[in-house]
Amino acid sequence: MSRDEVPTYSTDREARMPSVLIVDDDPLIVALLTGLLTSKEYSVKKCYNGTDALEVVKSQPIDLIICDVVMPSMSGYEFLERVRHEVGPHVPFIFLTPADGERARKAKLQKGVQHSVAKPVDPQALLGAVREALGRQTMADTLTKRDFDAYRKRVVHTLSHEFRTPLSAINIGMELLLEHKNSLDSEKAANLLEAVRRGGLRLERLVKDFLILQQMEAGITQEIFASHASLVSVSELVERFMSFRAPAYQQEGVEILVSDQSGGVAVKVVESNILDCLDRLVSNAAKFSEAIKVVELEIETQGREVRIAVKDRGCGIDAADVEDAFNTFNQINRESKEQQGGGMGLSIARRYASAHRGRLEFRERSGGGSIVTLVLPMTEGFAKTDNNPLMREH
Repeated sequence: MSRDEVPTYSTDREARMPSVLIVDDDPLIVALLTGLLTSKEYSVKKCYNGTDALEVVKSQPIDLIICDVVMPSMSGYEFLERVRHEVGPHVPFIFLTPADGERARKAKLQKGVQHSVAKPVDPQALLGAVREALGRQTMADTLTKRDFDAYRKRVVHTLSHEFRTPLSAINIGMELLLEHKNSLDSEKAANLLEAVRRGGLRLERLVKDFLILQQMEAGITQEIFASHASLVSVSELVERFMSFRAPAYQQEGVEILVSDQSGGVAVKVVESNILDCLDRLVSNAAKFSEAIKVVELEIETQGREVRIAVKDRGCGIDAADVEDAFNTFNQINRESKEQQGGGMGLSIARRYASAHRGRLEFRERSGGGSIVTLVLPMTEGFAKTDNNPLMREH
């Protein structure tokens, strides 16, 4: 194939007639289906075996494949697997099955194929399946593009705002220090240096979160859990969090209250990951608590699960917006509130929970505020008993 013959791919189905590939070793069936589909203004390609059809799919855009199940040298199922392996899962299939092909119909469901039409082919049944398959795929393409566009806009917003704001503070602060180094008194110089420091810390947090997300996308967090997770008492885990982080929150005017009803049960975790997860949940609760700067940590067990609830009295989140709040690079009411964050904290916290075979739950708090609960599976054999070696007296 020459350079000028390289195919151009497009996902814009409205710009051209839908392209349908018919694959069947029976020339009569191929001719009948070709006439039927071209009469309905579909662009039809035809092949008589899976090998030739695979080359067509690899060389030009195909919107739908109608394929016989029983073919020599390469069956319809083998052809399906080759297409998914070499091209991808995006092209929908309609299988032509024997009239008594109950086994074939079950097999196509196992392969994830939505549609099948029995032979001899009923023209109206086939056209209905074609319309439904193409409509389903068009909707999937539209949703995918819409989701990607929304994600891209969030990334651009984060990069343009979250990087630019601290960089501006750093650059302006350094310029003023250099320009007025001989005239600034110690208090003004200290204030400028503090602004530079805060800008640097903000940038550091942003870059760190980006790197954590990249590790999570690559599956590194799950690998670390598989190789480094260990048994930890939930009570000791929360105590360590309070020892390490509570003083910093107190300096910011945030009080953290702990209620521990877990009885010292154990969970299997990567401790640093869960401490980071808790820190992000508490930080988010404190960030949105404008009047009452109190965050409550309540630890309890329920069935075979440990629940660590982070409660605040902040502005809360509408139930309809919860999923958006957990999306990467997304923040609720960003236009009206300066929250100083890249919209990655809750997304990272949720992924930590998932990597530890747990989850995050959200609900509105009676009287105002929110409750975000980290739920982790209790380790088998470490229930609340007096013989539990990880239990401690309180």
